[in-house]
Amino acid sequence: MVNSLASSSDDRFIKAGSLVITFIARDRTPIPVTVTPGEQLNNSYGSFFHNDMIGLPYGSKMVARNRRGFIYLLRPTPELWTISLPHRTQILYAPDMSFITLKLSLSPGCRVIEAGTGSGSFTHVLARTVGRRSKNGDPSLRTGQVPKNWGGLPNSIQAPSRGTPSAAEEEKATPTPSGVETPTTEADGSSRGLQSVDSATVPEFDGRVWSFEFHAGRAEKARQELTAHGMDDVVKLSHRNVCKNGFGLEDAADAIFLDLPAPWEAIPHAPSALRANSIGRICCFSPCIEQVLKTVTALTEQGFTDIQTYESLVRTHESLAGQGPEMDVGDAIRRIKEVERRKEERRIQQIEKTRKEREAKEGSVTEPKTSSDTANFVKLDEGGRDQADEEPDMKKRKRQEEMEEVEGSTHREAETQEGVADDLAEEVETGEDHSPLTSSSSNKPKARNELLMTKKKARQAILLQEKKGNFQPATTLSRPYWEMRGHTSYLTFATLLPRDISATSRT
Repeated sequence: MVNSLASSSDDRFIKAGSLVITFIARDRTPIPVTVTPGEQLNNSYGSFFHNDMIGLPYGSKMVARNRRGFIYLLRPTPELWTISLPHRTQILYAPDMSFITLKLSLSPGCRVIEAGTGSGSFTHVLARTVGRRSKNGDPSLRTGQVPKNWGGLPNSIQAPSRGTPSAAEEEKATPTPSGVETPTTEADGSSRGLQSVDSATVPEFDGRVWSFEFHAGRAEKARQELTAHGMDDVVKLSHRNVCKNGFGLEDAADAIFLDLPAPWEAIPHAPSALRANSIGRICCFSPCIEQVLKTVTALTEQGFTDIQTYESLVRTHESLAGQGPEMDVGDAIRRIKEVERRKEERRIQQIEKTRKEREAKEGSVTEPKTSSDTANFVKLDEGGRDQADEEPDMKKRKRQEEMEEVEGSTHREAETQEGVADDLAEEVETGEDHSPLTSSSSNKPKARNELLMTKKKARQAILLQEKKGNFQPATTLSRPYWEMRGHTSYLTFATLLPRDISATSRT
């Protein structure tokens, strides 16, 4: 049954057609779902009907109808989209994207070129960063950077995949929308029939992302996603080979980001696309150092300065705070004894069961033995008890003796600590020192201080155990992950100084 809040116009509530990121667990990839009446999401935690999602506020905890589990319904953001989107290529993640945005000095109202759309991960981050749209043609009125609520594509073509599909699979999986003409690809990789790149159509105070993709299937799929998410007015995506045909822009962009196999081939077109009367910045994303060397050479030849290359790495730490108190030695011994007792009971029951089955099979009329006899005698022969029955009993007695010894040493240690604490209390009351280290020739100040510190720690430990019921306090640890994660490529940044000095001085 559809929730009664479905008709609400408040953007806090989920509606039919909304894109929702379903969070299942920390070790599971979030799944993007387009809320469609009549459909349902099935996973190991149960079945979740889309009709039940409609009208719920974003961030709700939704319990399955069979009460087996639950999921969280989250509002989509560029960060959540990055970890849940369908992979068509390798993508950028938060450490690299945040660093690139910072180094390129991007802010609302900026204009940036992205070459290599791929799966659209960084495209969504750029749209949110630079997006600033005028309202009703009035530049003084501004709407949000990107829509708060996103629409979604049909779930049949939005299912996330963690691999990179081949070109044939991607073309087959990408449908052509009705009413949209399939672009005609030229030999050089450019296309006809798509929207032309025109910087003059951008309002003066609005931000813009010009994104270029060489692969026709990926370009069309990314365009569908951006349109469904409501970002097509900020992002203008084109199917174009920028290495051969350039960006098609003149004096338009504040920054350029190149995620290409050969970025040095597109760098010669960068100076004309960057604004002539302001500082232009460029970032090239390269997976190996050999490509970095070629990129740096091309940047130097085109007049770029302040060239720097970075490698973004992440050291993840696992916080172990709040893991609970450690167990006392006596409690651990009692638990071990209980486990051994249960094992012995199960062994006796198995012996009894085996004996009965053997007697039934052999047709024996021997009267059944008691449980105590069964525990001590499994097989009888002329010599008395079989050796196979003696060994488990010997091992059992040996284990009991070892545990009794451990428990006795624990009690002796506790008695010693109590005796030390009593001596310390007596010294405090009488002012006398009964320590052997402080008598006759052994009276050394350093040894005395060490002994007093030991006594004080022992007393504190005993008081803490009495207060917390013989439990020790938990320790707080921070353990680094064994592998350094985060490396995907090298980031090369460069700056292009203004070329139109007269225009710069006037502004």
